[in-house]
Amino acid sequence: MNILSSLPDALSVYVLTSWLQLKDLACLDSANLFCISRREYLNLLSGHVINHKCVVPPLNHARSIKLIRWIVARNMLISKLTVPIELMNEYALWNSFLDRCVPHLKFVRIEEPIDSSTNYKPADSSMFLSFFAHHARDLCELTLRGDYQIHCPLWEVLSRNCPHLRTLDIQGNAVFFGWDRIGVSAQLLSLASLRMGQTNLSDSDLVPLLSLCPHLQTLQIGQSNWITQSGVVSILNSQAPLKSIQIHGQYNYRIGATPPILRRRLELTNVSLSGAIADDFMLALSESCPALTHLSMSDNNSLTDAGILSISRACKEITNVSVRSCFDTSSGIYDYFSPAVRVYFEPTNVWLQFPDFTPLDVQLLMPNIHAAQFELPQDDDL
Repeated sequence: MNILSSLPDALSVYVLTSWLQLKDLACLDSANLFCISRREYLNLLSGHVINHKCVVPPLNHARSIKLIRWIVARNMLISKLTVPIELMNEYALWNSFLDRCVPHLKFVRIEEPIDSSTNYKPADSSMFLSFFAHHARDLCELTLRGDYQIHCPLWEVLSRNCPHLRTLDIQGNAVFFGWDRIGVSAQLLSLASLRMGQTNLSDSDLVPLLSLCPHLQTLQIGQSNWITQSGVVSILNSQAPLKSIQIHGQYNYRIGATPPILRRRLELTNVSLSGAIADDFMLALSESCPALTHLSMSDNNSLTDAGILSISRACKEITNVSVRSCFDTSSGIYDYFSPAVRVYFEPTNVWLQFPDFTPLDVQLLMPNIHAAQFELPQDDDL
């Protein structure tokens, strides 16, 4: 029996499973047009609505287009939408779909291409994101996955058209925003969570960025080779009520002589930093963040055990500490915390990073770590 012919006409929201769950599917229609699980199928036949989610399945382009037209013809109201990016070039179809079916769209997720071998990349990724924004005044969560570039117009369009946007997640993409060209009027006043992948952000961009989202609570910057310790300090000195930061900054930056100063008490509970962060920053952080519970430091050539010690002494709410690949730290940090605190320490794998080093070289490079504790790698490991 074809599932399409079995669906009740009065159904307002159609539920499909993501292609990532194919192993869990128990029902596939004869035309391979779309897939649903057995439980969802039974609920659909009985007229019940589940999850309020519509997922355009990546079985192939033509059949996905056919499914969208089928939804449009029935004027189904969609509140959550996940779509593979290839379908975004069907502008006429999407105009009809969005105008008639998503007046109250709240959650949008645009996935990577269905077929990775096609290497599909839109000419202007900001355009199709803006396309949704113009149709979704109630949009509160926008997620984009892929490996293409996001540019400045996106932010301005979202600020004009999405006053309720709380989560913007564009990880996996190269984000190139000209922050100096975005006016203060382009604020996202409801934005609470911002996650970005690779960016061109530098220290001077961070203050303008935070001025555009004054109520931001979660900030994640996947990778930027121009963010240093000074930039992290400027983030913490902003007026944003941050509770969680995760920043992958510049690695080989040498810390300057000016000590960092944090000018106010912070409500941060989660800090994850990768790059050049020194002990004086950790001391300032410990004095300003008494509520800190999770700390993760990695890929650092400036931090020592003393920086971790300052956290253990001042942050009494700490529950999780992770230190990975920090040249001048040692397993002695375990002794700084009570048994109730989960501490993870991973020494720098210098043999893989510097295969020509001798144990003496390692001792000179990392005086706090005994080179003898490392086992020389075998040829298969290099």
